[in-house]
Amino acid sequence: MKTLIIYGASNGSCLRTIEDINRTKPTWKVAGFLDDTPELQGATLLGVPVLGDRTLIAELAADPDVEFYNNVRGHWSRTMTVAELLDSYSCRIASLVHPTVNLGYVEVGRGCNVQSGCTIGVGTRIGDFVSVLPNSAVGHDVTIEDYAFLGPMTSVGSGSILKTRCFLGAGATVTLQRTLGAASVVGAGAVVARDVPDGVRVFGVPARPS
Repeated sequence: MKTLIIYGASNGSCLRTIEDINRTKPTWKVAGFLDDTPELQGATLLGVPVLGDRTLIAELAADPDVEFYNNVRGHWSRTMTVAELLDSYSCRIASLVHPTVNLGYVEVGRGCNVQSGCTIGVGTRIGDFVSVLPNSAVGHDVTIEDYAFLGPMTSVGSGSILKTRCFLGAGATVTLQRTLGAASVVGAGAVVARDVPDGVRVFGVPARPS
């Protein structure tokens, strides 16, 4: 088993995915969390200790058997800040993919989080630090670029392109062969029937700019 350090102790939901992975195939031994919040130092989250802050990264990264998981999610800028910090120490970055998800003929980058009940079509390419929350459906030959976030129960039609840092709210639907621009936002429950330009927020059925 490989040793895993989880950076970010505000949410322990990743531990459930790790437990499910280990039940299928023992893979990860969680050594603990790192977090820069002073109040969390020495605390535990769901029984897992917070070992310290970023000052421990260099020492831990020197061990070739240690990998890191970026657990700071929600907004791409926060995820990117931690990703750049870990890369500055040449950390080995883990992705967590629930064992129920079939990744045959799918490319997945570093630091991804693909949760239970998701379906990912063949030929799909997922970049780095992408989050796909439970029960989402991604069609075949979809491109999902770095730092994209797919909320729970989202649906992405085949042949679509989700550019870097785009955000899909819970239950959003993207129809076939649509392009979502960089840092665009699709509101919860919206249905995207047209391409969305970079940085534009859309809501409703059909989705329109706010």
